[in-house]
Amino acid sequence: MNVDALNKIRSGERPDPNRKTTAGGRRIDFYYIDDDRLLILGSTDDGYIFWSSETDLNDEETNRAVFDRISAMQPTVFRQSYADFITTSFRRGGLYRYYHAAFRSADGRKTLDGDEILWETPFGSVYVRSEEKNNGRYFARGVREYREKLRDMCRWRLSGGLYLGVMRHYLELLSDRRADPVSDYKEKKALIEIIRDEEYLLCSEDEDALMLYLQLDGMCSGLYNEYMYVVR
Repeated sequence: MNVDALNKIRSGERPDPNRKTTAGGRRIDFYYIDDDRLLILGSTDDGYIFWSSETDLNDEETNRAVFDRISAMQPTVFRQSYADFITTSFRRGGLYRYYHAAFRSADGRKTLDGDEILWETPFGSVYVRSEEKNNGRYFARGVREYREKLRDMCRWRLSGGLYLGVMRHYLELLSDRRADPVSDYKEKKALIEIIRDEEYLLCSEDEDALMLYLQLDGMCSGLYNEYMYVVR
């Protein structure tokens, strides 16, 4: 499999002369996007992307190969992350509108039994050196099963339809604005944190719940941005 052909950060692009090729300080971000698609980004710890690919979430062979390639490659071409987001089209209008999680390189930390930790995962586990040949397979299976878990959480949260009413009430509360953006944000900060903690609803298969959460998410971002504009 020529997995490099999936990478949208093309070798023909102009290399960034200020970036260093390094195996440490990496992230592997993934997004659950439209139609069971998986967006995978490989980046440095300061936000420069060297890998961007879209695959089928259920294609474990390809997703394993992508993970293994990102883990092993010594990149020489980088793109600023915002440029990748702007030049890629998504149905909901932006990557922040999709569920996102990340693997982080562990930079040589060890487990209690002395095995080197390679990746800290969002699944409550770590990937270690002794299992390196299997880590891509664990990743491919893990991202698929994790989405199933998030959808189960959505179904339980929305069971009976009562939470749709709660979300509509949250919209009313967030829409009741104060003239001062600072006091407005501070008053609603705890509610915003509750809403952010339920980001898994971005994976909901219930269209009404998804649209409500997207509205809530957008209002939370607006309140925060107005607050930051004043306090900067």
